[in-house]
Amino acid sequence: MSEFAPAAPRAISSDGGPQLFVDDHLIADSSLERKWHLPEIQRGPILLAETALELNGGNRPVAAPFSDGLFYDPADGLFKLWYHAGWFDGIAYATSTDGIHWTRPRLDIGLGTNRVLAKRDGYSRDGSTTWLDLNSSEPEERYKHFVYFRRQGSPSIGEVYTSADGRHWRLRRLTGSLGDNSCFYYDSFRKVWVWSIRRTATSPRDHTGMLRVRVRREHPDFLESASWTDGDILGPAMEADSLDLPDPQLGYPTQLYHKTAVSYESIMLGSFLIHRGPPNEICERDRRPKITDITLGYSRDGMNWLRPDRRPFIASSPERGTWNFGYIHPAGGVCLIVADKLHFYFGAWSGVSPALGADMYAGGSTGLATLRRDGFASLEA
Repeated sequence: MSEFAPAAPRAISSDGGPQLFVDDHLIADSSLERKWHLPEIQRGPILLAETALELNGGNRPVAAPFSDGLFYDPADGLFKLWYHAGWFDGIAYATSTDGIHWTRPRLDIGLGTNRVLAKRDGYSRDGSTTWLDLNSSEPEERYKHFVYFRRQGSPSIGEVYTSADGRHWRLRRLTGSLGDNSCFYYDSFRKVWVWSIRRTATSPRDHTGMLRVRVRREHPDFLESASWTDGDILGPAMEADSLDLPDPQLGYPTQLYHKTAVSYESIMLGSFLIHRGPPNEICERDRRPKITDITLGYSRDGMNWLRPDRRPFIASSPERGTWNFGYIHPAGGVCLIVADKLHFYFGAWSGVSPALGADMYAGGSTGLATLRRDGFASLEA
């Protein structure tokens, strides 16, 4: 071999699990075209508001994940859902043997309801996350939970809980400063808990001059991760960009409303919730939900994200009054592997109120989208 022969290309390890062709990480050269695939959306919701807690006196019925969480627990073979029950009211719990048909157990927290946190005067739940930590070394911390509370006459706060069974929770601490619709998730590749923290930034893009953005906090210990100062916050701030196109009918600038992720095979799979309007005051006036769509992103280091397909992966319906008219929210955990499919659970709002006729926060239910396992993209001739 000549001493001037080119060096052999560096081998890339593929030991991290099945490799998905969502990027060119393992492809040196190709004449194939990458095709992105969308899931099949179930025709109707798999969980509707039915109980007194969920029906909210007929005003703003909700039985939907507002992030919250949906996981399969191998310890007892059950799918477990924590969800928003009655607008800004309860955090409720349901179980299933197949991930489609749900049972609401009567718990000992709130007078025979399936509420997992007792109601407190002056406290209204907002965004929430529940996470099943299968690798927890502490049995009483197997389930982890965060909820953002709006408080009457006092500043809003974030509270962090742990539990051995997902039904009885112990308050552990308050979070650092954060906005509503913040959340957390676990990056199993880097072994850190990641907080996806909502903040607002000044921007000429929005009519209010303010824009929803995301920063993050990371720490290997869950309870330690929940406390931070400004010096612990990692940037730069993440926001919607020019490829997140406005709704052609509404025309409002897009914003990054929510972002969560999960470790999936050899990558981090991200769920990016894009807000397409209208602004809150318009939705309140017109008595309709905001339009938010779920898009996907992929990362090999947990920090830099590739978002090649900006089409909605799970989209709001264009028809007023349909069960999924707007305010789509992903369930915490992003997706579950069920046999040869991926199940993506989400909350969706119709805006239909039995008592009020219509309301921007009424009619929340739980939807399901399915995709062939590993079927995000294919390479085709």
